[in-house]
Amino acid sequence: MAAILRAPFRIAALSYCRDLLKITWQDGATSEFPNIWLRGSVRDPRFFTASGQYYQNAHTSFISKESPIIRVGNANENEDVDIEWEDHRSSFNGSWLRAQDMQNNDLLRKETEITLWDANFKFPVYNYSERMAKLEHWLSDLRRYGVAFFEGVPPSQEGLDGILHCVGQPFQRVHPTNTLVVATDKTNVEAIDRDVYTTEQHPFHIDAAYYDVLIRLSCLVTTRYSAPTRDTFNYWVDNLTAIEKLRQEDPEAYELLSTIPVRFSRKRMDVQEECDPYLYHFDNTIERKLISFDRAERRHPTVYISNKQAATMKKFYEAYNLLLTKLDDPANRQTFLLKEGMAAIFNNHRVCHARSEIHPSTERCLILGFLGAETWNTRWRVLYGEKSGLDDKWLYGCSNEQLEILADRKEQ
Repeated sequence: MAAILRAPFRIAALSYCRDLLKITWQDGATSEFPNIWLRGSVRDPRFFTASGQYYQNAHTSFISKESPIIRVGNANENEDVDIEWEDHRSSFNGSWLRAQDMQNNDLLRKETEITLWDANFKFPVYNYSERMAKLEHWLSDLRRYGVAFFEGVPPSQEGLDGILHCVGQPFQRVHPTNTLVVATDKTNVEAIDRDVYTTEQHPFHIDAAYYDVLIRLSCLVTTRYSAPTRDTFNYWVDNLTAIEKLRQEDPEAYELLSTIPVRFSRKRMDVQEECDPYLYHFDNTIERKLISFDRAERRHPTVYISNKQAATMKKFYEAYNLLLTKLDDPANRQTFLLKEGMAAIFNNHRVCHARSEIHPSTERCLILGFLGAETWNTRWRVLYGEKSGLDDKWLYGCSNEQLEILADRKEQ
């Protein structure tokens, strides 16, 4: 049996004049659509190419021509609205029209579910084999918690791709090599990035690239793990939990950090091994001196220097250190042992991650992949579009919010 439309998407009554369509919905709301907007929004093959999602040249002339509405009616079991002009007749999906009325949709908007967590929280762990069957569940976890965990993952590139390809096309060569050399000889740590590639504790941070891309999701897959002496643990901290505790403890520090954002991202600039063939132009020019630029530097606390507010700068760095203590607090962090066949995918806009020190006798190999913010947003748009059950021609041009509304148009 076909799912029933919810009341906000069912048409109760239609009325019109030459320049306006008015719809009364079953939930009591009313929407008004100007005639020129309706003519500009037709999705007929005469004006709109559904396969290419674009309007043809004839569409502009159609909009420009003044032609009053002469009749309206219902079709398709009361789900569509038929509109007739002097020069054309067209149908509009009623649910799509309701979603376009953003001034009247406050009750239809869903707030993103956010759950703050600490060391005592119990995360669900998904099996790799159910990654597609439970896709929306673990994608929702990435929104709600910022991290999702898998077991039974093939300890290889296949396992990494199997998770990331559920969302979209990943990119891996952020470092720019996939092999990260860990130094055990402490006399030689100056040759590499000591905070990243030694056996010492890896501090809390988020992942960032050496070139200008937006990394939204990171995925770690363990391909080999042997720790005969001491385990190596990975840590995750909910940034929102740390920030909320800081706000309660020191409101002034919270206000300072709200005014001037701090960064925990690490840009990795050193090549640990030769790469042939070069996958990025940067690989071929890495030996040259580089002066990097980060847009976030425009908000750097040094802006206080011009105003000679040394006292405020001091308070800012004290607030910064207080935030670091919240991230390092064992009460706030989740501890995971990523053994072979396990994976973690996490949202760099929500969580920080770290790891404990590595014992010299430990063999621990992980592969790492990334997904950009646009890929993440696109996957949600496609997911909402599929749930809506509407033709692609109606999904064209919808905002994220409108797609989310349409995904919830039918009774569960």
